[in-house]
Amino acid sequence: MISYGQNFEDVLLARLFQGQSHGFYIDVGAWDPTRHSVTRHFYDQGWTGVNIEPVQRQFQLFVGERPRDKNLNLALADCAGRMRFYECSELTSLSTANETQAEELRRSGYTVVDYEVPVATLEEVIADCGDRIIDFLKIDVEGFEAAVLRGIDLKKRRPRVLVIEATLPSVQIKNWDEADSIRNWDDWEPAVLAADYELAWYDGLSRFYLRKEDAGLRKRLFLPPCVHDGFELAEVHDLKRTHQVLLKEREDVLDANRRLENDLRAVESDRTAKTRVLEEVERELAELKSSQLGLIKEREDVLSTNRRLEDALRAVEGDRAEKARVLEHIEEELAELKSNQLALTKEREDVLAVNERLARELRSVDEDRAAKAVSLQSITAEMSQLRKSREQLLEERENVLNVNKDLESKLRSVEADQANKADVIARLARHVTELTGEQEVLAEERDKLVSANAHLASELRDVDADRTERKAAVESLVAELAELTADRQALLEARDTVLADLDAAEAHRAEQSQVIDRLSTDLELASLDNAIQSHKLVAKDQVLELAALRELRGKAVLRGLADLQLRRKPGPPGYGDYFPSEAPGGGLHVAVDTLEIIFGVSGGVETYMKMLTSALLESGRRVTLICLPDQLPALRKLFGTRVSYFVMRRSLAVGLAIDVPNRLFGHRRRLSAGSSMATFSRLREDIGVDVLHSPVQIFSLLDFRIPSVLNLHDLQHLHFPENFQPSDIEARNRLYSLSASLADAIVVSSDFVRDDLITQMQVPPTKVFTVPVTWDPRVIAGLSAFSIEDAISRYNLPSRYVVYPAQFWPHKNHARLVQALRIVRDKRPNADLKLVFTGYRGHSGWPAVKATIEELGLGPHVVCIDHVPVDHLAAIYKGALYCVMPSTFEASSYPVIEAQVLGVPAMCSNVTSLPELMQGGAGLLFDPFDVEDIAAKMVQWLDDPDDGRAHAERAQAKAGRDHGIQQYVTGVAEAYDYARRDRSKRTNNSAAAMPG
Repeated sequence: MISYGQNFEDVLLARLFQGQSHGFYIDVGAWDPTRHSVTRHFYDQGWTGVNIEPVQRQFQLFVGERPRDKNLNLALADCAGRMRFYECSELTSLSTANETQAEELRRSGYTVVDYEVPVATLEEVIADCGDRIIDFLKIDVEGFEAAVLRGIDLKKRRPRVLVIEATLPSVQIKNWDEADSIRNWDDWEPAVLAADYELAWYDGLSRFYLRKEDAGLRKRLFLPPCVHDGFELAEVHDLKRTHQVLLKEREDVLDANRRLENDLRAVESDRTAKTRVLEEVERELAELKSSQLGLIKEREDVLSTNRRLEDALRAVEGDRAEKARVLEHIEEELAELKSNQLALTKEREDVLAVNERLARELRSVDEDRAAKAVSLQSITAEMSQLRKSREQLLEERENVLNVNKDLESKLRSVEADQANKADVIARLARHVTELTGEQEVLAEERDKLVSANAHLASELRDVDADRTERKAAVESLVAELAELTADRQALLEARDTVLADLDAAEAHRAEQSQVIDRLSTDLELASLDNAIQSHKLVAKDQVLELAALRELRGKAVLRGLADLQLRRKPGPPGYGDYFPSEAPGGGLHVAVDTLEIIFGVSGGVETYMKMLTSALLESGRRVTLICLPDQLPALRKLFGTRVSYFVMRRSLAVGLAIDVPNRLFGHRRRLSAGSSMATFSRLREDIGVDVLHSPVQIFSLLDFRIPSVLNLHDLQHLHFPENFQPSDIEARNRLYSLSASLADAIVVSSDFVRDDLITQMQVPPTKVFTVPVTWDPRVIAGLSAFSIEDAISRYNLPSRYVVYPAQFWPHKNHARLVQALRIVRDKRPNADLKLVFTGYRGHSGWPAVKATIEELGLGPHVVCIDHVPVDHLAAIYKGALYCVMPSTFEASSYPVIEAQVLGVPAMCSNVTSLPELMQGGAGLLFDPFDVEDIAAKMVQWLDDPDDGRAHAERAQAKAGRDHGIQQYVTGVAEAYDYARRDRSKRTNNSAAAMPG
């Protein structure tokens, strides 16, 4: 068995109930479901019972780990009601209801917090258990045992075994001659004995009592816990199991490292081959340039010849035949020149084809390196787990040392017991000596009687009778002597057994010490492996940066030599135009990557970018928005001259490729980060950026060399793959992993998303920061210029409506909300409730919503107003009865937060991050997959609007505390500081890793 008890109480109880597979217990002052638990062994064997623990945080442990048990968060005393309870903050196991004990803890330097707790009696607890037989009752309440026992009638309620802590709390025996100084049972033991219970064992901490009906079990407690019980300490068991797991993980890490090293060598070999190909292409380009220069020189020669011919023609103007001959010669030379030009054009096309093939090969190399980056990220996560295991092993090693100290203490106790037994043997020896002396005296008396018999023949018969009697006495003494000899032999055998047990314990301790030494060696090796992995991560960053720069160089070559010259020219950057802010600058300079945002379509990430930029401006940061030419007008409309703009250019070839189809065929192609001349490689050198921040899940470009922060909003594609195309899922997995690996810090909006990233993508927890989103101040400010009446008039809103502002994506769950409206209108037809949707109807979820509206005949009762300017939102919220958010997946929710800030009641789904927004009674939760539940919550606030207003008041206060702009700026600043420290550390590690 595995012993969890503090003093092996569960070992003795297991003896008493040997062979009993099911039973029932009551644990008063349970404290912890595993550590020092008397009942954990029995729970694992299938028993059930009642655990009573007044400390809230300890009680929650039982709720999580003991689902079969009945767990009560209260205290016990001799009468029900409420009472003061004293919780010891540093060591909750010393918490007590005894005021005197609490004062003693304070004098000892502990922090004691007192508060009221509910109180019941033990009689009431047992009554709730029905007629079940209570196999054992354990009471450990730090000096409050007497009051607990007064709350039960032991003559009526008959637990088979009582285990009661019987010593003064937290007092150790310092002088074994005064061992009774810790006794604490005088106040309550007489009542226990008077109820027909017998003391069966005292282990120095607790006293065991058996009811008289089970007195026959007492012989099972003849010995203290020993080798015959076949038990193992829980700490030792866990250490062995952890050791095996650690060994397996270490082997897995070593195998992964070997595979990764082989992959890296293959990549390096492939990179060398590609480098040779690139050098060959560059040589061919150089030859082409040389040919072009020769052609230009030939053209100049032809022009010179033409001029000479013109002079000759003027000189021989009268000779027409000569002029015709000269002209014919000129035409021949021009034909030859055209032929040369066609050949040059073909050579240029061949070079472009070679470049295109090279670009494909480079992209293949980049994809291969991206896969290696994902593998490196996985290794990083494994090393993080290894570090955690190392910390646990160190802690468990300390526990094992403490257990060894306890064993040494018990060995000393056994030695003392052995000394006592030696004293008993000495006393028995003295008693045998006395008996021998008595025998000699009897012999002398017998001789005297024989002598007297010669003189007193008349008394011969009496003497014979006396002699017979004395002979019987001698035989009795001899028998007693034989018994004493047998007892002595048994004591000697017991001493030999104890000595053997001590030798075995010493050998076991030596074995455990060797195990700990081996584990320490393994941990040192793991630390060395961790350092190696850290250097490999630095190398990975350098490889990725090199790949991005080579892609950028190839992009420039493919788009024309003119663009390449433009990018390399000195002075202002040739790949973009910088428009500095007119606001006074100072502080940290943050560049926000907006290249992937499509205004009016991107939804939540667009809102987040606006909120992030506004918050950074409020906090006094310098902000530069990195954008494309078609994004600049929308951004300037939002932020004016308060921010700087860095507008990425496009090459002439790409410009023609986009503009011509758009004008001729009405296409709507737009410039992207990949097709523009964009690069992040010189943001610090060219415009002085300190931190790069991408709010849109990925970095648009990967060639940055400055501290970087990434907003990874969610991993919805892993939870709802049916909402995405397979190619989209593959792209998200690759780009998310690559961006998360390169980011120095990651910002998420909720603890749900943080846990998801750590679990699903193995992102190191230290670089992930939970920063709840704040609201856009323009939403609130808009109410002053655009009223509720303006909104009703502008958007033709109904008089009674609920609002759901969200884009029409499948996971937004619009269709089920429409179905719920049908139920609400059927149940409350007089309410005439309608739905108002905002959002772009070009997304993939709209067809299903439209079909549901038409199928249920709700066309007149569902209003869709598409995209709404941000300063109109507040009026739409305020005009609604309440806001509904039925989404099946959210990283956070702007609609819920905006409604809460405005004091509008809000209800939402009970999945993903949304319950975090409703904590503290801030709104209603429903099952987003249960249409009936959604409708029931909507009807609830239709029938009881006061309840909705009460929730809204609590929500408004909560939003002010959790989502204020200052709290958001502080959280983002922590991520920026970590990113700058992490980048600096990695740079220093890289420098330290270089030879020389």
